[in-house]
Amino acid sequence: MAQSERVKAIYREGTLQLLEPVNLPEGVEVWVELKGVPQPGTETATLRRAIQLGPTYPTRPQSPETLERLIGLVAVGGDALADSEALYDADRH
Repeated sequence: MAQSERVKAIYREGTLQLLEPVNLPEGVEVWVELKGVPQPGTETATLRRAIQLGPTYPTRPQSPETLERLIGLVAVGGDALADSEALYDADRH
């Protein structure tokens, strides 16, 4: 049976140092999944950079009237496939 355990580690000088003990038999092979934790202050810098770069996808300004027509277009809990077909199928009434 595969054992799964989550522990914190810190990366220093090219190696990962575990911050807590682990209960593993000697010589066992393990998989390591890395999830970086932002250092204090870096989240703000990342957010500022994203704002400076702008949207990931091209955008086009729209008038409030155009956007108002979109309100309630797709009902909560609706059928997304049927709704998209209704929008893009010219033969549908």
